[in-house]
Amino acid sequence: MNPAMSWTIFCASLVLSGILIFCRSDRRNTVLAVASALLATWLVGKYTLIMLLCLEGLFRLLKWKPPQSRSTRFGGWTAIGIIIGLLPFIALLAGEAASLSLGSAAIFAFFSLQLVGGFLHLWFSDKPSDMTRGEWYTFGLFFPTLITGPIIRWPALHEQMRTRKPFHINDGIESLRLLARGLFKRLVFAAPFYMIANEAVSLNALTNLPLLLVFAAGLRFAIWADISGHTDWARGIALLFGFKLPENFNLPFQTFSVLEFWRRWHVTLTSWIQDYVYYPLVSTAPLRRIPRSTAIALAVVISFSFLGLWHGFRTDFLVMGLLKGFGVLLSLYLLTKWPRLYLVLSPLLLTGFVILPTALLKIDWTLFSNSLFTATEPWSATLIQLGNITAFLTRYGVDKNPLGWIAALAVAWQCYERLERHSRRLPALIEILLLLIGILALATPGNDTRFLYAPIGQ
Repeated sequence: MNPAMSWTIFCASLVLSGILIFCRSDRRNTVLAVASALLATWLVGKYTLIMLLCLEGLFRLLKWKPPQSRSTRFGGWTAIGIIIGLLPFIALLAGEAASLSLGSAAIFAFFSLQLVGGFLHLWFSDKPSDMTRGEWYTFGLFFPTLITGPIIRWPALHEQMRTRKPFHINDGIESLRLLARGLFKRLVFAAPFYMIANEAVSLNALTNLPLLLVFAAGLRFAIWADISGHTDWARGIALLFGFKLPENFNLPFQTFSVLEFWRRWHVTLTSWIQDYVYYPLVSTAPLRRIPRSTAIALAVVISFSFLGLWHGFRTDFLVMGLLKGFGVLLSLYLLTKWPRLYLVLSPLLLTGFVILPTALLKIDWTLFSNSLFTATEPWSATLIQLGNITAFLTRYGVDKNPLGWIAALAVAWQCYERLERHSRRLPALIEILLLLIGILALATPGNDTRFLYAPIGQ
């Protein structure tokens, strides 16, 4: 989602939040579902029909749900429900991937996981479901989370749909803070490094291991900034509607442990895979007949293979998932047998099985940078002029050493987030102002908005 699209969605969210305030409780979810469907149509066009068919098929299947005595076990109807939920993702893999944009592919991927999770929860629930069609469609198409999550569980969102929370000024301030923070992460951290990454790969500049390690660490940080920046937007927009979404990242770069890293990284996605892939695999009859350690190892490898293929049905994504799975297995083995050795080797394991695999992917990073950044957006023309920011930054060498400035800013940001966890942060309005000034400096007409992306070697 580039800044212009973000601005459009923000304005639409303000209008929709005002409409929802005056809606009756029984119509609120229907209005939100219709608005989400319209946004999905704007983003993926005709493919929205597949999403609507999946939602309607699962809704009817859940309403037809057989007696509890026959629905507690995994059977044919459960498998049919999972296939229906995964249909958008299957269609994406089947041959339409080349014609879809990066954002559309992400929508199908996250939509499928959220839908399958909600279906399985309701299918195996002890209580009969009293959900309405509006609630189910709102859950599936909830547009703040439609592009990159976070993945919401049915109980959490359903409870908030049934509870009408009055809007408070503190929610508005927190929403603005999250929106400003999300744009800052994506424009200042993610977009510059994606462009540097694309140029480094095209010039074959990664010729030695130290340079490759630096590149890999920066790329992993840029991916974090990209995804977490968007989830900040999702959480901020959801607050305008009266919904509170879970945090998706818990300071993942402030640990040297592979196991702890995956507990902190994209929390809603990893927990979904843990609950709906790992645990069902471990508890299946075939794996219960083999030694427990072997069953756990197989379940971990299959789970991470699924995670890799979920990113894209390609060999390099599968290899990336397998490497991450083997890293978890090796970490578990060392932690069990030699815990002190594990503490010593943790940084090496994190580098070899988490950081480096990201850099080895053959991806055109221009696709990512173009989805985040465009020079001098039209909407910025009416905003305040901030002076010749380019001249100031060039004077201090930003155009000559973009990696150094990005690294320094990233370290400062990590320190600030750590202080936030101890309730030591700037007042929200001051933080919003500072972040917006930094964003506008990149988008103000008259400035060379590409000053951070000077060619490597200049």
